[in-house]
Amino acid sequence: MMLNSIYKAAITGVFCISLLSGCITNLVIDQTEDYGNILFNAYIINQKFTVSKAIDGNADLTSDYEDYSFILKQGYDNFGGPMIAIKENTTDTISGTWLLNSDYSKLDISLTTPYLPAFIFLNRSWRFTKKEFSEMQLAPWGSTDPKVLYMKRKL
Repeated sequence: MMLNSIYKAAITGVFCISLLSGCITNLVIDQTEDYGNILFNAYIINQKFTVSKAIDGNADLTSDYEDYSFILKQGYDNFGGPMIAIKENTTDTISGTWLLNSDYSKLDISLTTPYLPAFIFLNRSWRFTKKEFSEMQLAPWGSTDPKVLYMKRKL
């Protein structure tokens, strides 16, 4: 009888440890995701960015975007929403959308209204090659094309 009680207590203990371990793992994962959300909201969403470097192979396209500020606007979640490019000292605005994957490694840009040929370069899926609070460095997603896009946050 005593052995049966010890056996039940041991099984209960193992079950509790297993359950607690799962809860701690979920808590750590949730906190990591929340931290990504917090940083993205604080340093990317609704912030003005300028293109500090735009290279397409051997062509430097940076000057095509020098008069524009780019804003990724808050959407219904942190993985997509409206995006605008505003030409400084004018009322010219190009609108479109942005999408982000769940691990914050891929950014889709689509600025299409009105259509401007210079924006074809920007309109693609990008992967983050470097993330800093003040700058996003991007390269084409799933490609080794010699293209880079650096967007610096206006302070």
